[in-house]
Amino acid sequence: MEKNTGQPKKINLYTGTVNSPSPAAITAARKFLDDCEALGSPLAVRQYENSTQKSVREKLAVIYNIKPEHFALIHNLTDGIIKAAESLPLKPDDEILLLSNEYPANIFPWKKLEKQNGITVRIITDENNEKATEKLIEAISDKTKVIAISEIQYLDGYHTDIPRLSKICQDKGIFLVIDAAQSAGIRSLDLTKHPVSFLIAGGQKYLGGVLGMGIGFMFVNPDIMPFLKDTHVGFRSVKNPAVIDSYELKDNAERFEEGTINLLGLVSINADLEEIMNTGMEKIEAESQACYEKLTSILRAKNIDFISHERHGNIVTIPMQGKDGRELTSALAEKNIFVRSLKDGAYIRLSFLPRNVSDEDFEITAEAIREWFSQD
Repeated sequence: MEKNTGQPKKINLYTGTVNSPSPAAITAARKFLDDCEALGSPLAVRQYENSTQKSVREKLAVIYNIKPEHFALIHNLTDGIIKAAESLPLKPDDEILLLSNEYPANIFPWKKLEKQNGITVRIITDENNEKATEKLIEAISDKTKVIAISEIQYLDGYHTDIPRLSKICQDKGIFLVIDAAQSAGIRSLDLTKHPVSFLIAGGQKYLGGVLGMGIGFMFVNPDIMPFLKDTHVGFRSVKNPAVIDSYELKDNAERFEEGTINLLGLVSINADLEEIMNTGMEKIEAESQACYEKLTSILRAKNIDFISHERHGNIVTIPMQGKDGRELTSALAEKNIFVRSLKDGAYIRLSFLPRNVSDEDFEITAEAIREWFSQD
């Protein structure tokens, strides 16, 4: 639950867009800022920068069961998708498969390749992302070189079967690029058992919250590193930036780190990763499942329709059935209930972290939604 500040209680079902920072992230961020004031920024940065980057990579390595040097620290999800798209060795007539309901960050970098390089982008359409994913798999052809897909879909919370897709892509020699924005920190994935080409996430949702805006991470499979094109090269990308007449890129994921990073955000993410490791992904997933089951049972009891998948994330989406979700979102905000309207008001999305919400919050929210739908 969020800290009681004496203000009217706010119900946060907005986590899938940007989350409230955890107590651990706030404490770590405050300590960093206090040290900046006490030591001076140059000394504080020197004290934190390398050690925090190392710590974040090491924690990610444990969570994803892969070596630390295979993670780059980037600015956000979009930054990572752009770097993946522009570094892959693609040529005209190669084909990229996407879903129509992907978040735009995972569409437009690929569309740029289509416009500039003559690469074909095929967008598979179905309102149900589970069905769309099956259609995508059926659409794979000899020309398919890339599949870019979310581990958990932002629109309806469908949890893609990455182990299955990993096997398909390995067998067919397809680059698999994973948007992990809605899964990082709440779902486990063993990247040694289930390899992907890239896995990318930002920190503002389930890691760091609002303090994690402007910082994220990108896993780069070491097996594809020799084939990747140079892109976004900066002083952090090279082995020895002091030798300006040389051009020797780092041979691990760090070559995708071009310049200064959001250190405050990184300190915050590091604190949340520490909490995740102390709690354990198994427990986090179990708590998330319990929250999902409680929320959906309450919605079902109040006869509120929602999109349901057997494989799901921490997202429950309600179709608006001809009404405007933007109006419902505003009405709920007046009651200090925060949800997200999507697709020009066609849906509202409830997204959560177990620490943010209670059964009572779900009851209050569902009743407010039921009352709004019942209005003449």
